Amino acid sequence: MASADSNLLWLIATILIVSLVEIVYYFRVVNGLYFKKSTTEFEVHKPRWNAAIAMIVLALAVVLVGVYPNIVYGFFENAANSLMDRANYIHQVLPDIVMN
Repeated sequence: MASADSNLLWLIATILIVSLVEIVYYFRVVNGLYFKKSTTEFEVHKPRWNAAIAMIVLALAVVLVGVYPNIVYGFFENAANSLMDRANYIHQVLPDIVMN
């Protein structure tokens, strides 16, 4: 709406073209997932040692945060409080706009 109100026709055209491209690729994915028959056979392999280490580290991190949520609670609380302060958020994102 802001683009139309500001007569930014090039921006509206860009948004429509990008949306059209995204729709085409989305339908290609949906077609491949639901309507094509699988013609290839897949062989299941055990993960390599580096992938296994990454999965173990991530699993331990999930369990650690699940057992001790206060580890990340302060970080998320600060982020939420910063986002809820609209005036400060707008000033940080768009510093040149004067608040009325």
